[in-house]
Amino acid sequence: MDWLLGKKKHYQTIDGDYENAENGGSSGMYGSTPSYHSIGDSVDASAVNSPGHDPYGGPPQLHQIQASTASHGDRHDSFIATSGSHSEQRWDHIEDLDQFFTRVYEYHQGGGFSCITLKHFLDLLLFVFIVSFPTFLTQCVDYSLLFKNTNQTVDGVLVEGKLHLTDVVIANCPARMNNFVYIAIAVAVVFWMYRLIRFAHIVTQFRVIRSFYHTALGVSDDQLKNLTWNCIVKKLCSIQASEHKLVINRDEIDELDVYQRILRYENYFVAMINRETLPVYLNIPFMGAFPFFSDGFKLNLEYMLFWGHWSPWEGSYSLKREYKQHRDRELCVAQLRETMLWMGIANIVFMPLIFVYQILYGFFSMADLLKREPGALGTRKYSNYGRMRVRHFNELEHELHQRLNRSYDFAVKYTDQFMSPFLEIVARAVSLPAAALCSVIAITTMWDVDVLEVEHMLTVFSVCGFIVFGCGSFISNENKVFCPDWLMGHIIAQIQYAPPGWKENAHTDEVQQGFFQLFQLRAHLLLEELLSPIITPFIILFDLRPRAHRFVDFFMEYSTTIEGLGDVCTFATMEISKHGDPMFQASVVDPDDSEEAQHPLPTTTRTKQRTERQKCR
Repeated sequence: MDWLLGKKKHYQTIDGDYENAENGGSSGMYGSTPSYHSIGDSVDASAVNSPGHDPYGGPPQLHQIQASTASHGDRHDSFIATSGSHSEQRWDHIEDLDQFFTRVYEYHQGGGFSCITLKHFLDLLLFVFIVSFPTFLTQCVDYSLLFKNTNQTVDGVLVEGKLHLTDVVIANCPARMNNFVYIAIAVAVVFWMYRLIRFAHIVTQFRVIRSFYHTALGVSDDQLKNLTWNCIVKKLCSIQASEHKLVINRDEIDELDVYQRILRYENYFVAMINRETLPVYLNIPFMGAFPFFSDGFKLNLEYMLFWGHWSPWEGSYSLKREYKQHRDRELCVAQLRETMLWMGIANIVFMPLIFVYQILYGFFSMADLLKREPGALGTRKYSNYGRMRVRHFNELEHELHQRLNRSYDFAVKYTDQFMSPFLEIVARAVSLPAAALCSVIAITTMWDVDVLEVEHMLTVFSVCGFIVFGCGSFISNENKVFCPDWLMGHIIAQIQYAPPGWKENAHTDEVQQGFFQLFQLRAHLLLEELLSPIITPFIILFDLRPRAHRFVDFFMEYSTTIEGLGDVCTFATMEISKHGDPMFQASVVDPDDSEEAQHPLPTTTRTKQRTERQKCR
């Protein structure tokens, strides 16, 4: 634990708060109110380390900020520093508050140390299964012998009587594998070793967080299931004003301080989609334009724009100096275009391996889902684009999930309002003979199980069953009541997103297509993820790279520096007077006429979010 907690005193060095903290540097920021700087001004920022990231879509793993005692090239695996001895279990002067608060949130949502450790351990085993099982099936099984097309093994051994498992498994099959399989296995082994090292690192970090929950918050793992995240945040804020000073330049912290650190990068994504910088739209013949925002594409964006070594950020807290000076705009554009060029090339090089893995993972995932829900491919869910489009600033994942879940039943009923009569007629016509054939096979099998011995009989039975369930997705409920406007009203009330005309014109094709882009078929989303390794590199090279200037302009225009917090998206600061709807500006109270001058609106966006977070936790 000494290497985690550290022997020396480490201090946060955000925006030059401390030139030399250990030698009595400036401490005038204690208890001060955060001040804001325009990102276009020249703001001196401390040198910071490059952050790491979870390659599977998780939050950044190394939101490091350089301690005052470290050199510019040093890296610290720890996000904890203490002002007292290790035995005192104090939690002062956290070096990396972004990652620390993120881990505290993940610890609560993950159910505690045991659940998180078990999940990551089983993920390692799942990766081994996904790689090894298809390799065994494709390289080590003698299908000619298995299907009884021959009675000899690949080695020429005659097999008589009943087949055994050892008969159909090819002896010494690794020697028969081709070079591509060897390369794929070697890459998978290296990648698995990387994940194993990360597993050990993550477990070590969460051991520290477990200690924090037990000693500072007074919460054991057994109590987590009975406590909402809102309760944990209140405890976090309360200990700042008492014995544990998590943030050294504040006497108090509030909910927004915690949320802005956890969601620093996610707020930029939300803003980019709101300002139409993202996503990318694909024009599909006969189907129109669809937003493309797959998991793999988002991962590439995160690397290029946030946590990559060549991203606009020189650490998790601060943008690079050139992104704060408009005179360096062309330099930033050139650097970002070069980053996108190399990212596109890297995606093309690794495309075959990633594509194969996507197919295998998608196949096993959908097989498990279809086993539980045979008609799942005909159902809908909110896409990545839909989730980001309706997401609030400073809204955590579980809060967004709750809102969308409350709208799900209404969304399903709304989409069911517009079943195609043509497809319904075809589905009824196809499902009837398929159901009849399936029923006959089932009845005859109950009479004599030898029916299944007929060649391909089980295959016919399975296919007919899937046809029946698939056709059911195109047949409307006979008790359906046509009320799209009423349903859309309930959807809007939950997702809190309504372009002009949605509520009054929910029956029109324009509104239907707009909502269907948010609430897409699982089959469409599956296809998007499977094709993502092929599509993503070309989007990066031929769509994003030519308009790299838009991302540079976005960071320069919509970033602000807050002392003690770092650079954040300006929309996430909840300044209603600057970014609010003009309709609400008339209700702003004169600052001289009220003691609530700092919060002029009776119901600001910040207050709305706090109220909402206290509901249904």
